[in-house]
Amino acid sequence: MVCTGMPRGAAQALAMTVSAQVFTLPVQILISPQVPLWSIPANLMVAPFTDLATITGLLSCLCATVCPPVAPMFATVASWCTRPIALAAGLFGTADDGCIPWAQGAPGMLLMLGALTVGTALLIALHHLHAIILLVRRRGRRGRLHAMHPVDAARRWWRQTATMLMDIPWSHSKE
Repeated sequence: MVCTGMPRGAAQALAMTVSAQVFTLPVQILISPQVPLWSIPANLMVAPFTDLATITGLLSCLCATVCPPVAPMFATVASWCTRPIALAAGLFGTADDGCIPWAQGAPGMLLMLGALTVGTALLIALHHLHAIILLVRRRGRRGRLHAMHPVDAARRWWRQTATMLMDIPWSHSKE
């Protein structure tokens, strides 16, 4: 789905953090029976620091074995990047209104899985409804609907995929 109201980089960052939240939330419920409200804004705020801290931390580990005198430089940069992360965790994690209480244990996890499933189904339904509305609006301009039958779409996808796989250099045998 294309989001026209948000820059591509922001949309990708939001999609990544929301996906991570959705897939880890049932496990988080098992650990602590509450739903964090501020985790998505906090993760968006610290994403650039997290990336840089991870890369420089890994470079520090690599240099510690290959070139030990250089390792502290990368470790120092990594530690500088973790400071904003710690500040955001302190700011968003200690807010009184930062969490919603939730049912404990397996029932809470199953309830969360159900809520996420219903939410996902609603988003998919809204997406399809939006697509149908756009098709109906275009009907007057083009004369008819241009919706592709699902079987035709699957055949087209399979032909394109097979063509793409056949054009990969390693798939041709050397004779």
